[in-house]
Amino acid sequence: MRVPAGELGRLLTVQTPLRAPSDRQLRIMELVAQGLKNREIAEQLGISNKLVKNYLSNFYNKIGVNNRVQLALWYEARVREGKLRWP
Repeated sequence: MRVPAGELGRLLTVQTPLRAPSDRQLRIMELVAQGLKNREIAEQLGISNKLVKNYLSNFYNKIGVNNRVQLALWYEARVREGKLRWP
């Protein structure tokens, strides 16, 4: 069964209200959605690769996704909906 990205984003939404993401968090999600690797994201933002991994791990836990593809779909669904805040 194929699920449209927007619907997948809604299915992956956590019910607990969370704080809005920071500009850095949004930028990291944007770069993941663009297909950059952790190393490339770290270089572009001037942070360590380990810090990028920590951000991603936190994103996965907060929004209930398991990998960067699901994170990218979640992010893109919110961009299309005009919702760039935590669910």
